Amino acid sequence: MSPSSYHVGTATIIESLLKRKWSVIILRHLANGISDPAEIRKREEALTPLAINERLRNMLRYGLITCYRRLTRPKSARYRPSPRGYQIIEVLDLIDRLDKQNSPAERSAQEEPGTPVPRIPMAHPPTKKPSKSS
Repeated sequence: MSPSSYHVGTATIIESLLKRKWSVIILRHLANGISDPAEIRKREEALTPLAINERLRNMLRYGLITCYRRLTRPKSARYRPSPRGYQIIEVLDLIDRLDKQNSPAERSAQEEPGTPVPRIPMAHPPTKKPSKSS
């Protein structure tokens, strides 16, 4: 199966990226113009060559990045996010903003002292189990 024919839904891709350590960090480096895997490894000292190669391979398979092979000696490759990769980065940025909005420090700064926090009703209230009495 060629990389271009491998189609996975966006939710699956986001889940895969968030599950695997370094995936989001690597994608963000690529979006910031750092296209050389060796340069990414220099900036992220704990990142191993094995990990970066596996993450890049997965992102290529999902169509999130494109690879540009250089014919120099030694041969090397450069990577850049694809249009779909940039869309995924936008989603990750939205998650970051939501996380910042929901941080305890941010919430306390927005709330006035003594103001009750509105409760959001549950879609399906929990059912009570009958208690066993002796």
